[in-house]
This record gives sequence, structure tokens and C-alpha cells, in this order.
Amino acid sequence: ANPVARHMAKLLSADTKVTMVDTNLEHVRAAEAMGLEVVKGNGIDDDVLEEAGVTGARSVIATTTNAEVNLLAATIAKRRFGVPSVHVAMPEEATNGMHRMLDSIDGKPLFGRAVDISVWDVAAATGRTVDLEYTVADPDDVFTSEPEGNGRRELESLPLVVRTDHGWDLFSGETDMRPGETILALGMKPVRQPLGRELEQEDGTLPRAS
Repeated sequence: ANPVARHMAKLLSADTKVTMVDTNLEHVRAAEAMGLEVVKGNGIDDDVLEEAGVTGARSVIATTTNAEVNLLAATIAKRRFGVPSVHVAMPEEATNGMHRMLDSIDGKPLFGRAVDISVWDVAAATGRTVDLEYTVADPDDVFTSEPEGNGRRELESLPLVVRTDHGWDLFSGETDMRPGETILALGMKPVRQPLGRELEQEDGTLPRAS
């Protein structure tokens, strides 16, 4: 129930039942404050997963900052409980073995690419994210579609969900999208450096006071 997971759950819960699982009490309380269903416990514990409703679930989404935990939770959901669809947040430093493990359970990487969830969590927690809405112009190039309303194309974008003919669905990079469909995403504002640091990067020296 980290900040990115809560944001995603809030979007998906408008169209389907979503239950979150987390050991972190602060995250649990934050999710409850947003009106989300959440179970306090470990996502790789069978009893906790059953309490969260994994039996009969359509999909399981693993979004912790630990890729190994994500893969283990997804594997348990797939092989022990027969969940048909599992989505896993994978970092850039994920090993080939991790990717093979994801392939072995027919899992899909969240967001359509490797992502450092901890960076996005910090950005969301410190108010450096904004909500973006994209209209798909070319399904092969969704990342350059113009966000509606604010046009903040300089922001780094993290696609979360896509509105299809069947309602809201996770964005995984393998979603069958059509022109005119909508993607809801998070945008991250760039960190503004002090002027002196910007000048140092340009010419290798710091400005001197006169």
C-alpha cells in the first residue's frame, strides 16, 4: 500500500473490487483514509492472501520496492491460488533470473518498463507528482501522446491504467490499445537544483561572490 500502489488502487476501485495488503501500519492507515480496502499482513503469507480474497481474484499486482518479494508474491498467487493474471513492478537492476522467473509464471511488468518504485513513492509522498491524462493518438507511441489539460510533456510519465471498451485496466505495455482511448498516469516534477549547482554543471566552476 505504498503511495504509487494506493494511487493505482484508487483508480481501479472505481471499476472493480480492490484489496491491498501491506505490513507497514502507516501505509495501511493511509489506504484506509482514502477509503480503500486493506489487509495488514505479509503478501507472501497464504492466510493473509486468502483474507484479502486471492481465491477467485482476477489479478494480483505486486508493487513493493523489493523485486524478489514481488516475484514471490506473484508466483504464490499464480501457482497456489490459480490467479490468471499477475503484474509485477520490476526495477532496472532486475537480473536475467528475475525476468525468467516472471516469464515462467506468464507475468507482466507493470508500467510497461522497468521502474524504481521507491523514487516514485518519495515523489508522491513529497508532492512532486501530478495526475496526467493522455489520449492515445498512436498506440505504438503512447508516451508521446499529449496530456490533456496541462500539456506538461517535460514531466516523466508513469502510466497506471487505461480505459478500454471493458472499463479500466492496468497499463502493462502489452495492453491492446486503440486510438482515442485514455491513459491515466502519474507525472513527476523535475527536482530544481540551486542556481550555483546549475552553473557548476555548465562550466565546471561555482560562481564567486563579488
